[in-house]
Amino acid sequence: DLTQISLSGDVKSVGALAFLGAGRNVDNFSVSLYCELKEIGDGAFEGARIGSAYSLSIPETVRSIGSRAFAGCNAAEIYIDGTPEIAEDAFAGVSAKLYVRGDGTWGESNMLPYGGDLTYKLLYVVD
Repeated sequence: DLTQISLSGDVKSVGALAFLGAGRNVDNFSVSLYCELKEIGDGAFEGARIGSAYSLSIPETVRSIGSRAFAGCNAAEIYIDGTPEIAEDAFAGVSAKLYVRGDGTWGESNMLPYGGDLTYKLLYVVD
């Protein structure tokens, strides 16, 4: 089984169901997205078992997060840099703290549950 996913370099998108259920049989599975990622497809990481020692960070280059992209993931903390378009069920079944680092354009209207039980913390970038 995979113990980690580390995307770097010129990777622009993660396709639908690409890593469905990854990390199911390991204790400390991690996902690292250090690339020019623009799109996370439908169900791309659905059911991934991210270890409790790891948080999920979505880079600011991401413009869209698809339907059920992270549904059922067990990450305790999710960091989103920037302001991507997020499908309303992208985090279905996820109970996590969601930290948004943006330019202040996110507001109450952006704080949808996205299908999960997310607690928001906005971290604005100040120039």
